Amino acid sequence: MKRRIRKKKLKQEIAYIDFLISRNKQKSKEHTKDISLKSSAIRIASAFCVLGLSFHKAILVKQLKRGNY
Repeated sequence: MKRRIRKKKLKQEIAYIDFLISRNKQKSKEHTKDISLKSSAIRIASAFCVLGLSFHKAILVKQLKRGNY
């Protein structure tokens, strides 16, 4: 029973990371036409955040496939 709950929580965490990635990509798209210094900083920060979240998601998916919850 506990294993099934851990697996479910892991899947929910992966879904939440997908949501965060899509939200950050949307913020980056909103600031693509803006030339100001603030928008370029937001785009760079968003890109690094997406990179970190994608790496964390890859680790969680690997754990899920291995059955190591």
